[in-house]
Amino acid sequence: VTESSVPEITRIEPQAGNRTSAIEIEYEGDGVEYWVQYSTVDAYPGYEWHDLTIIWTTGKAVTQSGLLPNKRMYYQVKTRNNAGVESNWSDVLSTATWASAPGVSGVEVDVSSVTVRWTQGSPGNPAGTSYQARISSFGYGAGVVGTSYWTIDKVEHTFDSNISANTSYYIDVHARNENGVETEWVGMPVKYTLMSNPTAYWVFVGESSITVKAASDDDGTELNNLGQGLSRVVFYLNGSETPSQVSDTKTFIT
Repeated sequence: VTESSVPEITRIEPQAGNRTSAIEIEYEGDGVEYWVQYSTVDAYPGYEWHDLTIIWTTGKAVTQSGLLPNKRMYYQVKTRNNAGVESNWSDVLSTATWASAPGVSGVEVDVSSVTVRWTQGSPGNPAGTSYQARISSFGYGAGVVGTSYWTIDKVEHTFDSNISANTSYYIDVHARNENGVETEWVGMPVKYTLMSNPTAYWVFVGESSITVKAASDDDGTELNNLGQGLSRVVFYLNGSETPSQVSDTKTFIT
């Protein structure tokens, strides 16, 4: 009795709806029953095969569940005919589950920089997972002013270019697995950068008044977005604080 032809794995991909934890394997052959094995390591240093099917099956598809995110798996299948004669193993094919989307950790701001931190997601992504962050001025992904490089295992990034004082920024982060499949973007909390530390740009002294103009530097650069949100200026006279205001000038009657 001749043996069956070597079967072929025709489809191998993460399962829709469970792409971070399950892989579907489909195969074809001229036998009547099939046996499937998997390995979590590749040919170097060497496959370590385990039985995915525990009995010979007539079905031509099987799903492996309970996997971790961004986990590469290797599969092979064989078949046997009505006489019980087995074929050789198929070629080995592999794929990886999707990565988990990053989790929110926090955002820290300064006058001209924004630092975002995230977690590996849930379930947590393993070492070797890549992440990318972007920062936008008009909404998540709208008016992008900076995008990080893809970095492996890094869970924070500081944007310090094209960042303005007293400005709201939208930051989101995503991850990708070994196959280059990217997760959806995950939005982080919206934060305003800090206002510039103001300086008295000029002082006009009248007969019975003193008028002071505040600026962000000695060159007279206006305070950015003054009045937006809760941003205000507080003037002091002889060490006494005056009520906060949205105007960058203040006149004191002497």
